[in-house]
Amino acid sequence: MAILLLREKVVDYIYLVGALYGLEEGFYFSVYNMFESDGITNEERAKFTGSYTSVKSILAIIFPILMGSYIFTSGFLSAVVVVLVIVAVRIGLSFKFKDNNLPTGDRTNFREYIKIVSQNRKLRQLYKSGIYSGLTYSEGAFSSIVTIYIIKIFSDSVSLGIFTSVFSVVTCLLGIGFAKFMKPENYSRNIKITTVFTAFSLFYMIYHCNMVTVILFNFLQTISKGLTELIGNYNTFDLANIEVLQKEYKVEFFVGNEFFLYVGRFISQSLFILMALTRKHKYYDYRIFYVFNFI
Repeated sequence: MAILLLREKVVDYIYLVGALYGLEEGFYFSVYNMFESDGITNEERAKFTGSYTSVKSILAIIFPILMGSYIFTSGFLSAVVVVLVIVAVRIGLSFKFKDNNLPTGDRTNFREYIKIVSQNRKLRQLYKSGIYSGLTYSEGAFSSIVTIYIIKIFSDSVSLGIFTSVFSVVTCLLGIGFAKFMKPENYSRNIKITTVFTAFSLFYMIYHCNMVTVILFNFLQTISKGLTELIGNYNTFDLANIEVLQKEYKVEFFVGNEFFLYVGRFISQSLFILMALTRKHKYYDYRIFYVFNFI
């Protein structure tokens, strides 16, 4: 909404927009995580996660085209009305959700939850993986540098739009494959294989940066990132429904998950900002950061 209202002046208010975006993300996912956890059974989890990813990828292609065309023909103010209607529909749908696991207490109990985490190896592993995810794939600086490389190679907006749309289709197909064919016992192996190929393509792109190597790397990292996020979401929501958490500690569980994810993002983005402030803007600097992330 702020972006639509500010239009070309959005750069002058980038910190305000960033703060609003952070608040929006925090409020949205604090509620959405509970909805998905209670609304989807563990038996349906893989099918839902894959299908959700596929639909989201298709909308990432269609919606910008439709919204951009609408803004061009009708103006920004009309677009604001459309956004408000979409938000109102989302709020209305949320009221149809019925809570299944309401805690008996009226406040959180992080002290007791920390004891549970200390005794549960899977919870500790999940939070560690959240930090690593924040450092790399999950909106960390690694993703920003990938975008810089892509924009540098595909300088015109049409080529860039086609490029991103193609890889949204790849993500869509990956979601379908995850929902229909991938077995939980193969999750770890699939992540390891795709990560190895992505690492090799990364180093190849670093030393031979051109259109072919950027496309190859982005193809492999789209698969690797997609699998990591799909399996990560599957494991997170699956774990949220174990007996010890399902009724009393689900809020604490998701707060902890988001906290460690944002710790990773904060470290990653801080290093990125530090690199930008202390070095000249050359690909060499980005290469160092790439290698650091994969290590």
